[in-house]
Amino acid sequence: MLKNPCLPCLPAGRRQAGSVFSPLLRSFFLHGGVLLLPLRPAPRAKLRNLALHQSRFYNRGTIILWRTTVAVKMLHKKAKRIVLVSQMIAVGTMGLLGPIYAIYVEKLGGDILAAAAAYAIYSVVYGGLVILLGKVTDKVKESEYFVIAGFFVASLSYAGYLLAQNPLHLFVIQAVLGVAQALNTPALDALYQKHMDNRKPASEWGKWEGIYYITEGITAAVGGGIATLIGFMPLFIIMAAISMVTGVYLMFLPRKVL
Repeated sequence: MLKNPCLPCLPAGRRQAGSVFSPLLRSFFLHGGVLLLPLRPAPRAKLRNLALHQSRFYNRGTIILWRTTVAVKMLHKKAKRIVLVSQMIAVGTMGLLGPIYAIYVEKLGGDILAAAAAYAIYSVVYGGLVILLGKVTDKVKESEYFVIAGFFVASLSYAGYLLAQNPLHLFVIQAVLGVAQALNTPALDALYQKHMDNRKPASEWGKWEGIYYITEGITAAVGGGIATLIGFMPLFIIMAAISMVTGVYLMFLPRKVL
């Protein structure tokens, strides 16, 4: 009688007894040393529980994602409102003096040439620095610091109008005011672009420019009325106070807001 070559190590009694391990060992040898075990299908109850658990997990993840998206949108809206109001204040404080600027220069003993020279100094200082500070702002993570500095410097320049006695003083004040606006403009533009809806750039920038000119027009009328009723000195105090309060507010605002 030939021996089973698949079971060389088992006694004959165990091979003939039909041991449970005989089919497993035979499969082991016949398939090159790989033991093939039958797979038991998972009960339907377990599959149902697993599917329910996965659905709950995905639903929970969807809710968390939705809440995060809503929170981010609300944060962007709040930041955009703050930037828009800051822009209105920066434009509005300058607009208070805009239409009556020449009259103020005349009160200091200047003429049309002095008024033109003062405005030219402001424009040249602002134009030169805004290019340089724009490049610097691109490299700074928290550009709101430039906005804060701009409001403080603007407040100093508006207070300087109170002390001005001749056109030469006015030229210095206009140069300082140019520095203030150069600090403000690129940083405010960058912050607005950061928080605006980038899917609608034309309407967003249209809103930005519209608010700019509407604010300038309204404050021009208000500034003329204040100067007519109570004079230039109270007007300059109001301008300096508004800029200072805005700078302090932005300084204590949590950095994560902007």
